Amino acid sequence: SFEMENALNRVGLYDFFTILLSGMTAIIINYCINGDLEDDLTKILDDKFSSIIAFLLLSYVIGMILQEISSFLDKKIDIFKFRQKARENFLNEHNKVVKNKIELKEYQKLANKILEKNQTPEEYTKEECEYVYYYCKTQLELNCKSDKMEKINATYGISRSLMFALIIIIAIRYLHYNKSLSVFIFGVLCIVIFLFYKRCKRFSEYRVRVILRQYKSLNITS
Repeated sequence: SFEMENALNRVGLYDFFTILLSGMTAIIINYCINGDLEDDLTKILDDKFSSIIAFLLLSYVIGMILQEISSFLDKKIDIFKFRQKARENFLNEHNKVVKNKIELKEYQKLANKILEKNQTPEEYTKEECEYVYYYCKTQLELNCKSDKMEKINATYGISRSLMFALIIIIAIRYLHYNKSLSVFIFGVLCIVIFLFYKRCKRFSEYRVRVILRQYKSLNITS
Protein backbone atom coordinates (compact mmCIF):
# COMPACT_ATOMS: atom_id res chain seq x y z
CA SER A 1 0.00 0.00 0.00
CA PHE A 2 0.97 3.66 -0.34
CA GLU A 3 1.25 4.11 3.46
CA MET A 4 3.50 1.05 3.78
CA GLU A 5 5.71 2.33 0.97
CA ASN A 6 5.97 5.71 2.70
CA ALA A 7 6.92 4.03 5.97
CA LEU A 8 9.65 2.00 4.25
CA ASN A 9 10.96 5.14 2.55
CA ARG A 10 11.17 6.92 5.92
CA VAL A 11 13.05 4.00 7.45
CA GLY A 12 15.54 4.14 4.54
CA LEU A 13 15.91 7.89 4.98
CA TYR A 14 16.58 7.57 8.73
CA ASP A 15 19.16 4.87 8.02
CA PHE A 16 20.85 7.02 5.35
CA PHE A 17 21.16 10.09 7.57
CA THR A 18 22.27 8.00 10.56
CA ILE A 19 25.15 6.61 8.49
CA LEU A 20 26.01 9.93 6.84
CA LEU A 21 25.95 12.03 10.03
CA SER A 22 27.96 9.41 11.92
CA GLY A 23 30.64 9.44 9.22
CA MET A 24 30.77 13.24 8.95
CA THR A 25 31.00 13.69 12.71
CA ALA A 26 33.71 11.02 13.00
CA ILE A 27 35.79 12.77 10.30
CA ILE A 28 35.40 16.15 12.02
CA ILE A 29 36.29 14.71 15.45
CA ASN A 30 39.34 13.00 13.94
CA TYR A 31 40.50 16.27 12.35
CA CYS A 32 39.96 18.12 15.63
CA ILE A 33 42.28 15.64 17.35
CA ASN A 34 44.82 14.84 14.61
CA GLY A 35 44.66 17.52 11.93
CA ASP A 36 43.94 21.09 10.92
CA LEU A 37 40.18 21.12 10.52
CA GLU A 38 39.94 24.71 9.31
CA ASP A 39 42.61 24.21 6.64
CA ASP A 40 41.14 20.94 5.34
CA LEU A 41 37.57 22.26 5.22
CA THR A 42 38.82 25.37 3.36
CA LYS A 43 40.42 23.11 0.73
CA ILE A 44 37.19 21.16 0.37
CA LEU A 45 35.10 24.33 -0.05
CA ASP A 46 37.67 25.88 -2.45
CA ASP A 47 37.43 22.84 -4.72
CA LYS A 48 33.66 23.26 -4.49
CA PHE A 49 31.28 20.68 -5.94
CA SER A 50 33.53 17.68 -6.68
CA SER A 51 35.30 17.81 -3.31
CA ILE A 52 32.04 18.25 -1.41
CA ILE A 53 30.62 15.18 -3.16
CA ALA A 54 33.82 13.27 -2.34
CA PHE A 55 33.55 14.39 1.30
CA LEU A 56 29.92 13.23 1.49
CA LEU A 57 30.76 9.89 -0.12
CA LEU A 58 33.69 9.38 2.24
CA SER A 59 31.44 10.30 5.18
CA TYR A 60 28.86 7.74 4.08
CA VAL A 61 31.45 4.98 3.63
CA ILE A 62 33.03 5.71 7.04
CA GLY A 63 29.56 5.89 8.62
CA MET A 64 28.65 2.54 7.07
CA ILE A 65 31.87 0.95 8.36
CA LEU A 66 31.21 2.38 11.82
CA GLN A 67 27.65 1.05 11.74
CA GLU A 68 28.84 -2.47 10.83
CA ILE A 69 31.59 -2.48 13.46
CA SER A 70 29.30 -1.14 16.18
CA SER A 71 26.52 -3.57 15.19
CA PHE A 72 28.96 -6.50 15.41
CA LEU A 73 30.30 -5.42 18.81
CA ASP A 74 26.74 -4.69 19.96
CA LYS A 75 25.97 -8.42 19.50
CA LYS A 76 29.28 -9.91 20.69
CA ILE A 77 30.46 -7.92 23.74
CA ASP A 78 28.23 -8.12 26.80
CA ILE A 79 28.61 -4.51 28.02
CA PHE A 80 27.49 -3.26 24.59
CA LYS A 81 24.41 -5.50 24.21
CA PHE A 82 22.08 -2.56 24.82
CA ARG A 83 19.12 -3.63 22.71
CA GLN A 84 19.30 -7.29 23.66
CA LYS A 85 19.31 -6.48 27.38
CA ALA A 86 16.42 -4.04 26.94
CA ARG A 87 14.13 -6.58 25.25
CA GLU A 88 14.90 -9.81 27.16
CA ASN A 89 13.46 -9.05 30.62
CA PHE A 90 11.00 -6.14 30.34
CA LEU A 91 7.93 -8.18 31.35
CA ASN A 92 9.29 -9.28 34.73
CA GLU A 93 9.17 -7.57 38.11
CA HIS A 94 12.17 -5.36 38.97
CA ASN A 95 13.17 -4.93 35.33
CA LYS A 96 14.94 -1.69 34.37
CA VAL A 97 12.84 -0.88 31.30
CA VAL A 98 9.22 -0.65 32.53
CA LYS A 99 9.39 0.63 36.10
CA ASN A 100 5.78 1.75 36.52
CA LYS A 101 3.92 -1.17 38.16
CA ILE A 102 0.51 -0.31 36.69
CA GLU A 103 1.98 -0.01 33.21
CA LEU A 104 3.85 -3.29 33.67
CA LYS A 105 0.62 -5.11 34.59
CA GLU A 106 -1.00 -3.81 31.40
CA TYR A 107 1.88 -5.07 29.28
CA GLN A 108 1.81 -8.44 31.04
CA LYS A 109 -1.88 -8.77 30.11
CA LEU A 110 -1.04 -8.01 26.47
CA ALA A 111 1.85 -10.47 26.62
CA ASN A 112 -0.37 -13.21 28.05
CA LYS A 113 -2.79 -12.68 25.17
CA ILE A 114 0.03 -12.85 22.59
CA LEU A 115 1.60 -15.92 24.26
CA GLU A 116 -1.83 -17.50 24.84
CA LYS A 117 -1.31 -17.77 28.59
CA ASN A 118 -4.26 -17.94 30.99
CA GLN A 119 -2.40 -16.23 33.82
CA THR A 120 0.77 -14.28 34.47
CA PRO A 121 3.70 -16.63 35.21
CA GLU A 122 6.11 -16.06 38.07
CA GLU A 123 8.73 -15.10 35.51
CA TYR A 124 8.73 -14.69 31.74
CA THR A 125 11.62 -16.35 29.93
CA LYS A 126 14.03 -14.41 27.76
CA GLU A 127 12.52 -16.10 24.67
CA GLU A 128 8.99 -15.08 25.68
CA CYS A 129 10.00 -11.45 26.25
CA GLU A 130 11.76 -11.29 22.89
CA TYR A 131 8.83 -12.94 21.12
CA VAL A 132 6.40 -10.36 22.56
CA TYR A 133 8.78 -7.53 21.64
CA TYR A 134 9.15 -8.64 18.02
CA TYR A 135 5.44 -9.41 17.70
CA CYS A 136 4.52 -5.87 18.83
CA LYS A 137 7.19 -4.34 16.62
CA THR A 138 5.98 -6.29 13.56
CA GLN A 139 2.36 -5.28 14.15
CA LEU A 140 3.37 -1.61 14.29
CA GLU A 141 5.32 -1.96 11.04
CA LEU A 142 2.39 -3.71 9.32
CA ASN A 143 0.05 -0.92 10.44
CA CYS A 144 2.49 1.87 9.46
CA LYS A 145 2.94 3.01 13.06
CA SER A 146 6.70 2.52 13.26
CA ASP A 147 7.79 6.10 12.54
CA LYS A 148 8.57 7.06 16.14
CA MET A 149 10.47 3.88 16.96
CA GLU A 150 12.61 4.33 13.82
CA LYS A 151 13.48 7.90 14.87
CA ILE A 152 14.56 6.55 18.25
CA ASN A 153 16.55 3.82 16.51
CA ALA A 154 18.29 6.43 14.34
CA THR A 155 19.28 8.42 17.45
CA TYR A 156 20.51 5.20 19.04
CA GLY A 157 22.48 4.31 15.90
CA ILE A 158 24.25 7.67 15.76
CA SER A 159 25.15 7.52 19.47
CA ARG A 160 26.46 3.97 19.16
CA SER A 161 28.52 4.70 16.03
CA LEU A 162 30.07 7.85 17.51
CA MET A 163 30.91 6.07 20.78
CA PHE A 164 32.87 3.45 18.84
CA ALA A 165 34.33 6.11 16.50
CA LEU A 166 35.90 7.91 19.47
CA ILE A 167 37.28 4.65 20.87
CA ILE A 168 38.77 3.77 17.45
CA ILE A 169 40.24 7.27 16.93
CA ILE A 170 41.95 7.16 20.34
CA ALA A 171 43.23 3.61 19.72
CA ILE A 172 44.63 4.52 16.28
CA ARG A 173 46.36 7.61 17.67
CA TYR A 174 48.07 5.59 20.38
CA LEU A 175 48.76 2.33 18.52
CA HIS A 176 49.46 3.52 14.96
CA TYR A 177 50.78 7.06 15.31
CA ASN A 178 52.23 6.48 18.78
CA LYS A 179 50.98 9.92 19.86
CA SER A 180 49.51 10.61 23.27
CA LEU A 181 46.72 13.04 24.05
CA SER A 182 46.85 15.69 26.74
CA VAL A 183 45.26 14.63 30.02
CA PHE A 184 42.52 17.22 29.52
CA ILE A 185 41.60 16.09 25.96
CA PHE A 186 41.76 12.42 26.96
CA GLY A 187 39.52 13.13 29.95
CA VAL A 188 37.00 15.04 27.80
CA LEU A 189 36.88 12.21 25.24
CA CYS A 190 36.34 9.61 27.98
CA ILE A 191 33.44 11.67 29.36
CA VAL A 192 31.92 11.98 25.86
CA ILE A 193 32.29 8.22 25.29
CA PHE A 194 30.57 7.59 28.62
CA LEU A 195 27.73 9.99 27.67
CA PHE A 196 27.23 8.20 24.35
CA TYR A 197 27.23 4.88 26.25
CA LYS A 198 24.48 6.16 28.57
CA ARG A 199 22.50 7.48 25.60
CA CYS A 200 22.69 4.09 23.89
CA LYS A 201 21.39 2.38 27.02
CA ARG A 202 18.64 4.96 27.56
CA PHE A 203 17.37 4.98 23.97
CA SER A 204 17.41 1.18 23.66
CA GLU A 205 15.17 0.98 26.74
CA TYR A 206 13.00 3.90 25.58
CA ARG A 207 12.42 2.17 22.23
CA VAL A 208 11.00 -0.90 23.98
CA ARG A 209 8.60 1.30 25.99
CA VAL A 210 7.50 3.17 22.87
CA ILE A 211 6.84 -0.08 20.98
CA LEU A 212 4.75 -1.41 23.89
CA ARG A 213 2.80 1.84 24.32
CA GLN A 214 2.06 2.16 20.62
CA TYR A 215 1.05 -1.49 20.34
CA LYS A 216 -1.29 -1.04 23.30
CA SER A 217 -2.76 2.06 21.63
CA LEU A 218 -3.14 0.14 18.35
CA ASN A 219 -5.04 -2.60 20.19
CA ILE A 220 -7.39 -0.08 21.79
CA THR A 221 -8.19 1.71 18.53
CA SER A 222 -8.44 -1.42 16.35
